[in-house]
Amino acid sequence: MNKIILVFLLALLFPSANYAAEKSKLDELKSKVRGYVSQYIGEDIASKVFGTLPVQILLPKIPKIICSSKDENCDKAIVIRTEDELSKVQKEKYNLSFLQELHLVTRNRKADKNFVVKWMNVMNQGASREGVYRALVLDNTYAGLENFENPLNDATIEFAIGFLKKFVGKKVKATSLESLNFYSLKRIATERSLEIIDELSKRPEDLSRWYAVFSADIAESFPSLWNKNKVRKNTSAPYHLAWANKAPSQHLRSEVIIKLHLVFNSLSR
Repeated sequence: MNKIILVFLLALLFPSANYAAEKSKLDELKSKVRGYVSQYIGEDIASKVFGTLPVQILLPKIPKIICSSKDENCDKAIVIRTEDELSKVQKEKYNLSFLQELHLVTRNRKADKNFVVKWMNVMNQGASREGVYRALVLDNTYAGLENFENPLNDATIEFAIGFLKKFVGKKVKATSLESLNFYSLKRIATERSLEIIDELSKRPEDLSRWYAVFSADIAESFPSLWNKNKVRKNTSAPYHLAWANKAPSQHLRSEVIIKLHLVFNSLSR
C-alpha cells in the first residue's frame, strides 16, 4: 500500500516538467509531496527520494494585527477546515486529549474528573478549542497564578524575544519583559500568536507555512519535549506543512497553544 501511495505522490511531480523554469512553483510542489511522503510512509523514504535536506519553506511575511484578542467586534478564528470528516468517537477522543493537555500546561497539574466532564460538555455543545483556552487563562485561577511572584529566567526571556520577533513580528527588549510574571508572559505570547493566526487565516497557504516553520523550529530546538509524540518531534518543515494543510483549523490553533506553553514550562524549570 505504501508503494502505491509513493508512486501516486511522485506522479504529481511529472506535470511540473512543463514549467520547471518556474522554480518557486516546483519547490512548493516538491515540498508538499515530500511532506506527505514523510507523514504517511516515513522520513527515511522521503530522504531517499528527495534527499536528506528538505525543500526550504520560507516564513511568510508577518501581518499587522488588525483584530485584537480583546476586541469582540473583530472577525476572529476563521474556519478553513472543520472537523466534519471526524467521527463522533474521534472528536471526543481528540477533545479529551486536548483538555487533559491544556489543563496540565496551563495549571501545571493533571485535570480532575470534574474539569474534564464540565469542559467536554461545553465542547460537545460547540465551544471552540481556542475559546476554552481563553476561558482558562482569563479565569480567577490563572489570575491567581499571575499574581504570584514568579520572575523570568534568562532562558525564558531569550526565547520570548526570539519567538516574538520571528513569528509575531514584534521587537521587545529584555528590560520590558523582566517585570512580567512567568504566567503572564506565556499567556501574552500565546494571545499574540493566535492574533497572527487570525490574520494569516485570510491566506491559508501563508498560515500553513507559518505553522510549518514554527513547528519545525521548536521540534529541533527542544527535542526532549516531544519524545512521546511522533508528529510534534518531527523536525521536517514539509512534514508539518502537510499536516497543516489537512488539519481542522481549531486543531492547528490548539497545537500552537499547547506547544508554546510546553516550551515556556520547560524553560522555567
